[in-house]
Amino acid sequence: MWDFEKEAVKRTQADSVGGKLPLYFVGPLLSPESPSPDSTLFEGSIKVKAWLDAKPARSVVYFSLGTVGRPSKKEVEQISKGLLSLGQPFIMSLKADVHQYLTTEITDKIAAQFALTSKPFLILSCVPQRMVLSHRACAVLVSHCGWNSTLETLAYGAPVVAWPLFGDQELDAKKLEKQGVAKMQPTREITAAELAGAVREVAGFGLEDGRRSTYSLAAESWRIKLQAEQRFARFVGRARYLVQATVCELIYKYCLISPLLPGYKSARLRSRSTGSEIQYRHEGKVCNRQHENVTV
Repeated sequence: MWDFEKEAVKRTQADSVGGKLPLYFVGPLLSPESPSPDSTLFEGSIKVKAWLDAKPARSVVYFSLGTVGRPSKKEVEQISKGLLSLGQPFIMSLKADVHQYLTTEITDKIAAQFALTSKPFLILSCVPQRMVLSHRACAVLVSHCGWNSTLETLAYGAPVVAWPLFGDQELDAKKLEKQGVAKMQPTREITAAELAGAVREVAGFGLEDGRRSTYSLAAESWRIKLQAEQRFARFVGRARYLVQATVCELIYKYCLISPLLPGYKSARLRSRSTGSEIQYRHEGKVCNRQHENVTV
């Protein structure tokens, strides 16, 4: 994530206070290679996955303004009209209390939405976002660009139509835009035609010969980059555990626990690589009673 965060890190290091603080990169704590954990957290996730499985690759538009963002009546009307005009399947994360502002073409069909074959859509109060973003059918995300969504789009390679609402979201959107992953809307006021146009551009709908948009290619490069970084991190982690396990065995063989851990009457080291526990000698006798546990 250095390429994404380097400017913020440099500004922090140049600060009179921040420059004295140690900085650690701890995210994103998710893997593009592993199944999405949120697929079991939402009611209806199995149905959502089955719906996605039936759609062509890079065909679905996913719209979400996060858990806090709440579009107005006018915005819901424009959003729903814009998404319908695309002629693409779409998923819209929208709280139930504002469903009434959707167009009648949508509200009349919500009850049977999982069975629709013509102009298919899903309007859901809760969406298993990571499952959707990681699915081959997802073409583009229309997002408020909260930090979680920002990291997830990079990890799963989804290009973004950025529609920031408040807080740090505009900064996040600009970061994505600078990386070529997103197109940011200049204002919150947006018409159905403007939304549809931005989605077509970012997703690459209508491009000939199966070509992908520059946004899609940039997002895919980030997915590959983060995937490689996480593979390397796992390799380093496994190597570290192997070294730790070897240290455990050497300590056991040469009975070095007492000089290594002065003050301990007895100790046990657990090897994280094998899960085995080993007793150690103290003053020439096998310690049968445990007073302390030591993990290496």
